[in-house]
Amino acid sequence: MNPTDDLRDFEGITRLFPLRGVVLFPHAIIPLHIFEPRYREMTNHALGSDQRIALIQSRPSLEMDDIDRPPLVDVGCLGRILQHERLPDGRFNFLLLGVRRIRVVRELDVDTLYRQAEVQVLEDQAPSPESLLLNIELLRQFQRVVTLDDDWLAMLKAQQNLGVMTDLISHAFPFPAELKQSLLGNLDPDHRAKTLIDLFSGMSSSADQSTNQERGASPPFSLN
Repeated sequence: MNPTDDLRDFEGITRLFPLRGVVLFPHAIIPLHIFEPRYREMTNHALGSDQRIALIQSRPSLEMDDIDRPPLVDVGCLGRILQHERLPDGRFNFLLLGVRRIRVVRELDVDTLYRQAEVQVLEDQAPSPESLLLNIELLRQFQRVVTLDDDWLAMLKAQQNLGVMTDLISHAFPFPAELKQSLLGNLDPDHRAKTLIDLFSGMSSSADQSTNQERGASPPFSLN
């Protein structure tokens, strides 16, 4: 899986799918159910062209005028539809692969029911000399707080790119949306890894003080 290959023809204009409390990371996959007319149109247009949709969080707003067009956070994730199912009543189910981080430059004045924007593709900072050690420590701490199934463990052990490792773990673990958004907006893989290591270290320390029954309560992770 090489998400950078998907951007060779990307011109910086994309469809926006605002969702409050949902954060997609590059290299991760999220299942989505589409039922609103504007997002049915969005999906139809995406499937008929480049299959790209940017998932981005909406901000809470008390303004009545913002109900149908809520303000957005600055950073989201450009995704590509991997598989889709078109239901008889016009709804869709599809799997969206996170491709790259994006920052909204400006929203566009468009005739479509859904929103569109000019976006900037964001690049991770280059790996540092300590990235490999952080990669090893992050996986070690992650394994202390979750039970990984064989497929997940093999995938993470084979992953040498710290940025990809942090994104997969950040997406998979049930952190609050605010924390996930902070991790998505951080372009320094080393800093993301250190943040995750500190969080998991604190969780495992707390678990060490609990009963065996409480420690066993963490569900195994699965690729399904």
